[in-house]
Parts: sequence; C-alpha cells; structure tokens
Amino acid sequence: MFGVNEEIVYVRQRGSPIRPVVAKMLCNFAGLTQRNVADILNLKSGVAVSCQLRKLRKVIEESEELKSQLDEIVEKLELLQDKS
Repeated sequence: MFGVNEEIVYVRQRGSPIRPVVAKMLCNFAGLTQRNVADILNLKSGVAVSCQLRKLRKVIEESEELKSQLDEIVEKLELLQDKS
C-alpha cells in the first residue's frame, strides 16, 4: 500500500523514514499504543517507538518533500476512515 512493500516495514534501515511513518499512522489511525506498535514493528519497547516519532518530527521539519508525502498519506487514510 502507498507504494511500499510490506516486508520493508519490518526491516531496520538506518535513516529510513518508513518505519517512523508507519508507527505514526498506526498510533493515529489504528488507535494503537506505542507499546502495541513496537510489537508490530519488532521494536524493543514503546520508548523505541517514541524515539522513532521524535526523529520523524525532526525530519519533517527539514524535508518539505517528506512533509508533503506524509500529508498525502494522512489525507488518504482519513478518506478510508470516513468510509468505514
């Protein structure tokens, strides 16, 4: 979905924004806790998810392109949520 292979979400890749974005969307749209998201993404704890989200905020501030892509993802997920 969204042009990302599902398998890549579960693999640690230094500097990649994919897992932090997935973590943010799972917290915001699936109603999961950071601890639940850590279990799904094979992270050690909810604190690890918190660190991912903090890094994502910093990267978004520096990258207009990523912010735009994230806004597009949020928009699509909101549409899907409204249809449910």
